[in-house]
Amino acid sequence: MLKVKETLRKILQEFIGTAWADVPSKTISRLRYRKKSGVVFVSGYNNSSEHATGWEVIGVLPEGFRPSESYYASFATRSGHTAEVVVYSSGEINVNRSAAGYWVSFSLSFPL
Repeated sequence: MLKVKETLRKILQEFIGTAWADVPSKTISRLRYRKKSGVVFVSGYNNSSEHATGWEVIGVLPEGFRPSESYYASFATRSGHTAEVVVYSSGEINVNRSAAGYWVSFSLSFPL
């Protein structure tokens, strides 16, 4: 009976998913992640005007939430400039801004 309960708990947890959790980040206002049905969701935003152009590590996802291979996504900033986000299989999340000092917001997902 205990094994059946444990199996049902795992199935339910996979269906409902994990709660949103924060990724510690010194360079972004909020960076969060969660997993549901084998898909990881990551969202973040930064409204600081201090960030320069170029690649910047903004956080690292914990094991169990990392893609099997690098995941690339492009976004527009609030001002219409572009930003790229890469999530590496190591869990490292990188952002590349095309212009300094612009608000960046993104939401992405990838399968495990």
